Amino acid sequence: LIALNRAKSIGEIEGLVKEDLSPAIPLDWTRITLGPQRLALDMRQTQLDSTHTAPLFQASEQIGQIHFGRSKDRPFTNDETTFLAEVAEALSLAIFRMTQLNHLETLKQQWESTFDAIKKPLSLIDQNYNVLRCNRAFADKARQTPAHVINKKCFEILFGRNSPCRNCNLGEKFRLFKQKMSNNDKAIFDVTSQPIALSTFNQLAFINIYHDITENLALEYKIVSKSKEAELGLIGSSMAHELNNPLGGIISFIHIIKMDLPTTDPY
Repeated sequence: LIALNRAKSIGEIEGLVKEDLSPAIPLDWTRITLGPQRLALDMRQTQLDSTHTAPLFQASEQIGQIHFGRSKDRPFTNDETTFLAEVAEALSLAIFRMTQLNHLETLKQQWESTFDAIKKPLSLIDQNYNVLRCNRAFADKARQTPAHVINKKCFEILFGRNSPCRNCNLGEKFRLFKQKMSNNDKAIFDVTSQPIALSTFNQLAFINIYHDITENLALEYKIVSKSKEAELGLIGSSMAHELNNPLGGIISFIHIIKMDLPTTDPY
């Protein structure tokens, strides 16, 4: 039973069953079939060998079968089939545990893939600012590997600080001004911090998403500066237009006066 619960695959369970049962019940082979393929056993083996099949259950649902085989001259006795039925019950529990672990591992991989697909730096930190998990964008921003970031202080990893960032307010939305980065540039972040309860020891943690708004603010400043210049140009053109109107009238009247003056007039 200990060996079965350490098994990590169906093939490993089949080998362990054959190996561990052989001293009590000699076996040439074992085969486990699950799901839609639970009846898919090589017919040549059943014709050449003596076989015994025991069902595998989870709760009241049959999930598969285990087949035991050995040579035709050694048929299975009633005592052996009864014992193998008990073995099948233990196997059902071991297979259930293994499938649950595989399912959890698949969910974990899917969750990590989703986590890493987020382009913005994202981290899960505890109340002491220790990074419990992070996505690849967070590690890249810190110029570290994800494994190196775990259990380090978020302010130390991202900004090289010895203390929490000013304006940091876990569980709320806040802005970090001109934080020094690993490449010596200074960046501004809008941070969205969402509290989350962890099942381990009822621990409270926070999911932090970092929005680097440095370029956006710089672009916004340029747009505002350009709009001021455009407004100044508009005012200047309006003033020039207002000056041109009377000047145009003055010039017209001067030409009319010149037409009325004799050519010998000193004016």
